Amino acid sequence: MADLLHPARSPALLDAVLARMPGLLWTTDTDLRCHFVAGTAADRLALSADQLIAASALAPAAEDERPHPGLEAHRQALSGESGCYELHVDGAVFQCLVEPLRDAAGIVVGVLGRAEEVAVARDPTARALEREIVEHRQANERLARSERMLSDIITHSPAVIYLKDLDGRYLLINREYLPLPDLPAEEAARRDDFAYFGAAVAVIIRANDQRVLAAQTSMQFEEVVPHDGVDRTFLSIKFPLRDNQGTVYGICGISTDITERSRVEAELRRSEATLAAVIESSSDPICAIDRQFHIVAFNSVLKRYLQSMFGKTPSIGSARGLAPPDELVERWTARFQRALTGERFAAEELITIDVPRHFLVSLNPTVQDGQVTGVTVFGKDITELRRAEEQARHHQAELAHVLRLHTMGELAASVAHEINQPLGAIANYAQGARRRLESGGGDPAELLHSVTEIAREALRAGEITRRVRELLRKENSPHHDADLNAIVRAGVGIAESAARPSGVALYVVTTPDLPPVCVDAIQIEQVVLNLVLNGIEATARSAARVVAVRTNASGANAVEVSVHDSGAGIDPSVAARIFEPFLTTKTNGLGMGLAISRSIVEAHGGRLWATSDAQSGTTFRFTLPAVRER
Repeated sequence: MADLLHPARSPALLDAVLARMPGLLWTTDTDLRCHFVAGTAADRLALSADQLIAASALAPAAEDERPHPGLEAHRQALSGESGCYELHVDGAVFQCLVEPLRDAAGIVVGVLGRAEEVAVARDPTARALEREIVEHRQANERLARSERMLSDIITHSPAVIYLKDLDGRYLLINREYLPLPDLPAEEAARRDDFAYFGAAVAVIIRANDQRVLAAQTSMQFEEVVPHDGVDRTFLSIKFPLRDNQGTVYGICGISTDITERSRVEAELRRSEATLAAVIESSSDPICAIDRQFHIVAFNSVLKRYLQSMFGKTPSIGSARGLAPPDELVERWTARFQRALTGERFAAEELITIDVPRHFLVSLNPTVQDGQVTGVTVFGKDITELRRAEEQARHHQAELAHVLRLHTMGELAASVAHEINQPLGAIANYAQGARRRLESGGGDPAELLHSVTEIAREALRAGEITRRVRELLRKENSPHHDADLNAIVRAGVGIAESAARPSGVALYVVTTPDLPPVCVDAIQIEQVVLNLVLNGIEATARSAARVVAVRTNASGANAVEVSVHDSGAGIDPSVAARIFEPFLTTKTNGLGMGLAISRSIVEAHGGRLWATSDAQSGTTFRFTLPAVRER
């Protein structure tokens, strides 16, 4: 019997209850389609659900075609607010109240309407009172909704939001950010900053509050307060609170935690200060430009250089005020454009600052978030380095000259023998011609032959002298394209005078059509002569006395010269040190021949090395870059 009386288990009982309710009761969906109508008035008026809604909510008033008040009330209920209106049907007057119909989650899913029949002639005061009651209910609902929205905002805000009275006591504060989270919210709201943070912090916060109250306007502060056991920095915006009469009754604050931002900014300032100190302390000129070629930073060294070069210095953010030559502008613009593509490179620049100075300039793209935003330029004064290199080249030339003099000293006897032969021939031919002329019977044809031979031998002696003079001259000839085969033959030709007395056979095998080399021909000839003379001396005590010189190509971009001797090879104890200065196995040697030869070859961009063993002798090889087609 109890189950039968339960409305959820007895639809008939529920229908009976609803049918006997006074007035009307109905529901609609969100499209204002009526799904249910009940009540004693429904049967008496004999209206269907659709007719009831059409008459009450959807039918427009005929006199002005405006929507019926019932439609506006239903729409208001769908927006979440209650509404009321009067319904007139067949001479009966009903006072209707509609409310939002919500599901278990609180979402509006339709409208619930109720209507009670009232007398036709009603007291105007009662009618006004009814309207006031409905309006008061609607105002309360709107206020409750506003309070819920404000509470949600305050609760879920990532910032600290709080209200204080004029004495500094908290009226409201985020639950999540309560300085003492174990306190109940109502007790926390009665405390002030002295209770939360202590006197040292509270005095500062209270002073900021007083400034806002005195200025009667919004102000911004950075405040450091303890939070979660550590000191944190907050950016606080504070403004006075006013009542309806404009009287200030408190202060509101919104504080954002900027601890991490402050830490990053402080670290950035420290880094910038350190970088600025490093740049400023550098003895080299440094500057940075942006993509518009405006100078964004430079140190005092560059400032001093620019002042010396142009009489003034540019301001940060521009390059105006300077008047560099067009050629200088074009050269540096091309370099900047190249660096702005992301390439790092260095170039040498000759700048006159009181005196001409050499600088090695390094251009480095400045990259931010994967984009090239500018170029940083570092200059290194290499004037002293270039001067030292020039002195080293001069010193090398002096050593090479000494080596040549020493070499010719060793060759002096052989050279004297070479020159003595043509001189002796000249003397013989001259004496013969003189005797014929003295006897008066000289044949002109015989005299012509003698004179011709005298001239030929004189040219031969002159050629020997010229080759020795070319080798001995101190100054270096300029680098120019030369035939390597011709240089090798000239060097071997000078060494022939030393090979004959020792019985050493010299062989020259040249590869035709070798590409030319850009060299100082005298220096390369000296290298060949040094290597050949070493080979001649190495074979002087061997059974097979042979020195072979060959030229050939070495890959696509180089040529090679090899000098092989049939001697006993290099002593293993000195093999690794043969190119060291002053190391010699000769009784009268300087120990500079191989060292200077390697230096000359490397200065020409080549390489000199040796291979040796007791069975096959020693081979010295050096390579030189070939001249590419221009």
